[in-house]
Amino acid sequence: MQIFEYTVTADEGLKAYDASRLIQLAVESGCTVTLEKNGKTVNAKKLFAVMGLGIKSPDILKFTVSGANEIKTAENIKALLLEMI
Repeated sequence: MQIFEYTVTADEGLKAYDASRLIQLAVESGCTVTLEKNGKTVNAKKLFAVMGLGIKSPDILKFTVSGANEIKTAENIKALLLEMI
């Protein structure tokens, strides 16, 4: 299991396009990916669940990744986050 946190720095927060990229990555990985913000945990493969978190700066996101490709998936998510938020 890989667990890591990320602090959102983009003023506009998580836009729908960026959320869809994150979800696509989570789905294609085959891993279980959860996203937590302020104690609320959602499945990172569900668009409305992720968008429902209302992610904006300076929110702290906690990701949990588990499965056969968890290390690679966690690295890919981190790289995507650095690019978008």
